[in-house]
Amino acid sequence: MKIRNLVAIASESLRQEIKLGRYEKYRHWITRQWRWRYRAANGKIIFASTEYYWNDSAADRAIKIAKNSKNVPVIEMNRKARR
Repeated sequence: MKIRNLVAIASESLRQEIKLGRYEKYRHWITRQWRWRYRAANGKIIFASTEYYWNDSAADRAIKIAKNSKNVPVIEMNRKARR
């Protein structure tokens, strides 16, 4: 999962920036469903949810999972070259 890989492979300066950021939970303006994103201290969006959530508690659970994924190992996946 890309979210898990980002923190594990980021440079030290990027890790510091990420640590000072914040999670933002919001309602999509058209669907009125919940989404979330992580915004770094410099204002850049580092990652965002790709799913919509019907209630805010489901979005909260997804944020909790993302927060707890910092110690998940990173596995490099190589694809065979196409011919």
